[in-house]
Amino acid sequence: MGVNMDKTAAFIVKHRYPLLLGALILSILSGVLALRVPINTDMTKYLPDDSSMKQGIDLMAEEFSDLSVQNTIRVMFENLSEEDEDSVLEKLQEMPYVSAAVLASRKEHEGNAYTLFTLSTDYDYQSPEELSIEHGIPDQFPDAAVTVRNDNTSGMEIPFFIFVVAAVFLFVVLFAMCGSWAEPFLFLAAIGIAIILNMGSNMILGSVAQVTWSIAAVLQLVLSMDYSIILMNRFRQEKQSLSDPEEAMRRALKRAFSSVASSGFTTFVGLLMLVFMRFKIGKDIGLVLAKGVLLSMLCVLFVLPSLILLFNGLVEKTEKPVLKVPTDALSSFSFRFRRVLAVGFVVLFFGAFYLERLAGISYSLSPDDPISRIFEKENQIVVLYANEDEAAVFPLTEQWEESPHVHTVISYANTLGRKMTPDEMAVYILGMMQGEGGSYASIMISGMGDFGSYEGVGEDLSNLISGDTLGTIYQLYGLRKGVAAEKLSIEELYDFIRENLQNPVIAALLGKNMTAMIEDAGDIFASIKAQMVGPKHALIMLGTDLPAESEETEAFIKALQEDLRSAAGNDCYLVGSSVMSKEMKDSFGRELLTISLLTAASIFLVVMLTFRQLVVPAILVLLVQCGVFLTVSTTWLMGYRMYYLALLIVQCILMGATVDYGILYTNYYREMRKTCGPAEALREAYRRSVHTILTSSLFMIIVTGAIGLSPAEPTIAQICMSISIGTAAATILVIFVLPGILASLDRFVAAP
Repeated sequence: MGVNMDKTAAFIVKHRYPLLLGALILSILSGVLALRVPINTDMTKYLPDDSSMKQGIDLMAEEFSDLSVQNTIRVMFENLSEEDEDSVLEKLQEMPYVSAAVLASRKEHEGNAYTLFTLSTDYDYQSPEELSIEHGIPDQFPDAAVTVRNDNTSGMEIPFFIFVVAAVFLFVVLFAMCGSWAEPFLFLAAIGIAIILNMGSNMILGSVAQVTWSIAAVLQLVLSMDYSIILMNRFRQEKQSLSDPEEAMRRALKRAFSSVASSGFTTFVGLLMLVFMRFKIGKDIGLVLAKGVLLSMLCVLFVLPSLILLFNGLVEKTEKPVLKVPTDALSSFSFRFRRVLAVGFVVLFFGAFYLERLAGISYSLSPDDPISRIFEKENQIVVLYANEDEAAVFPLTEQWEESPHVHTVISYANTLGRKMTPDEMAVYILGMMQGEGGSYASIMISGMGDFGSYEGVGEDLSNLISGDTLGTIYQLYGLRKGVAAEKLSIEELYDFIRENLQNPVIAALLGKNMTAMIEDAGDIFASIKAQMVGPKHALIMLGTDLPAESEETEAFIKALQEDLRSAAGNDCYLVGSSVMSKEMKDSFGRELLTISLLTAASIFLVVMLTFRQLVVPAILVLLVQCGVFLTVSTTWLMGYRMYYLALLIVQCILMGATVDYGILYTNYYREMRKTCGPAEALREAYRRSVHTILTSSLFMIIVTGAIGLSPAEPTIAQICMSISIGTAAATILVIFVLPGILASLDRFVAAP
C-alpha cells in the first residue's frame, strides 16, 4: 500500500493542473445536467411495493387515468360583510387561471368574522399561472384583510437568505479555526466542485426527491469539510521540514490518505444503511449523500492539492494564529473522575434510552398555516373498492355521512346513483350547482358542467327544481317505464329527460335554454361517473376535519378499513396523507430497529478492523448511539415530536460521521500510551485532537442549526435541527465522557 500511495501521490502532484482542468470541465457539464435532473415532489412514489396504499394508487392510475385532480387555494377574508360575499366570489371566479371558486365557510372567532373561499386551478403549484392567482388576490382586494394559502404539501425549498446565513456562520468557523485567511476559500472551492458533480450525477438515478435535493448540498458540505482540513494540516506540518512545496504535498497526500479514507468510509457506510429502509425515500437520500461523500473524498485527494500548490504563496502571506483550545484542566478532570464518568455514562445511556421510548414520532409535518387556525383544513381520504356490489357499499356512505368528523362524502352511490324524491332532488341539485362545502370533491362535481355559460339557463333551472315540475317528470318516468317512480337517481332522471327531449310535455317543462344545455352536455354525466366508477373498482372521496396525525385519526382509518372489508371484501384500499402516516407508523418500529442494528454492526466492523480489537468499537458505537437517544429525548423535552425521517438520517449520519471524532481521539490515546501513562496520554490526545474535532463538529452544529432555527420548510428544518442537536450531543460525549471511559478501561483499550 505504501508503494502504491507513493506512486499515486506523485501522480497527483505531477499532473495536478490537468486534474484541476478536468474537474472544472466535469463540473461545468454536471452543472448543466443538474438543471435537468427531475425533482420528484410526490412522496407516495417512495412507498414500498407491498404497501396497501401504493397498490391503491396504482389501481387508481390504471382505472381512473382521467381523474381530474385540481390544485386548490384557500382565501380567507376578515370581517367581510355578508352583502359583499357574492361580489367577492364573483371577482374570484373571474380571475385568470381560476377554474372554480366557491364560498366554503363562515365563522365567528374571538370577536371577528371570517369568510373562507376555496379556489381551484388546473395549473401546478408554483407555476407562473398559479402564483399569479396567489399574488393577484391581495391586489384585487387592496383594502381587505385577506390571507392566501395554497394546499401544496410538497414545497421543500430552503429560502435563499437561509443559505446566506448558513454561509456566514460557516466562514466564521473556518476563519477562527484555519491557519490562513485564504484556506476557507480553497476548501469551499474543492468541496463546491464535488457538490456540483454530485448534483449532476444524480441524472443516473432518474430523479431525486425534493427533500433530497434541498438538503444534499448542505449535508455534503458539512460532512466532508474535515477531509480538507486533515490534508491542509498535514501539508503545513510537512512544510516545516521540507522547503519544496511539491515534495511536502506528496508526503502530505501519502500520510493523510488513511485518515481521509477512514473518515470518509465510515460516513459512506453509515449513509448507505439508509438504502435498507422499506420507505424508498431512504434509498434516495442514502445514495445521493453517500455518492456525495465519495466525490468529496476524491476532490480533496485529486483537486485540492492543485489548489493548495497553486495558491501556496497566498496562503503563506495570509497566515494567522489558530484559535487555541485549552485542555489541560479538562484532561486532569477526565482522569481524576474517570470512574465517575464511566458509571455516569451507563446511567446516561439508559436514561436517554428510556426518554427516547417515551418520545413520540411524527410521520408528517406541515408549515404554519394561519387559515387552519380559524378553519380546520380538510383531510381527504380516498376509498377504493371492487364495484361488484354497489348495494353493499351504499349503507357505508350513509353511515360515514353521519360521522361527526366527515363533512363530505362523494361517491357514485350517493351522487349519480342516489335515489331521491322530487323534493330531495331539488335540494340536492341546487346544492351541487352551488358547490356546497367548498371541498375538492364538491368542486369536481360542480365544475364538470359549466352550466353558467348557457344564457338563461339559471331561470330555467330554477323553474325545474321548484314547484311540481320535477314531480311531473317523475310521473312521466313512471308512466313510460311502467314502474313506480317515487325515487329516482340523478343519472336515471337525466337519461330519461335526454331520451325524451322531443316530447312536447318535457320540452315545455324544461324551457328552451335548459333543452339546449342538455343537448350539448351529453357527456357531462358520463364524465362525472367515470371519475368515480372504473372497470373493476369505484371511488369514494371523504372530506374530514381530522388532524393529519392523531390517535383519533388512526382509529377512524382502522374503522374504515374494517367496515370496507366486511362490506366489499379484501379488494379495497385507502389513499391519503393520513393513511400513509398510519402505514409508516405500523412498520416504523421494525424499520428503525433494522436500520439501527445494520448501522451499528457495519460501523462496529469498520472500527474493529481499524483497531483490531473489540472493546474500542463497542465503546464508540455505544457512545454515538447514546447521542442518538439524546437527540430524540432533547427534541421531546423541547415539546416536539421527532420526525421519522430526521431520526433515521440522524441515526446513520451520527454513526457514520461523528464516530470519527471518537476514532481520532482514541487513536491518539493509544499511540501515546506506548510511551507514557494514562494521565499523560489523555492530555496529549486532547491537545492533538480537540482542534480537529471542534472544527468538524462546529460545521455541522452551526450550519445545520442555522437552517433548523430558520423559517424553512418544516421537514427540512427538523432534519437539520436534529442533525445539529445530535452532532452537539455526540461531540460533548466524545470530549467530556470518552476520555474518562478510556482511562477507566485502560487495560482493555491500550495498544499492546
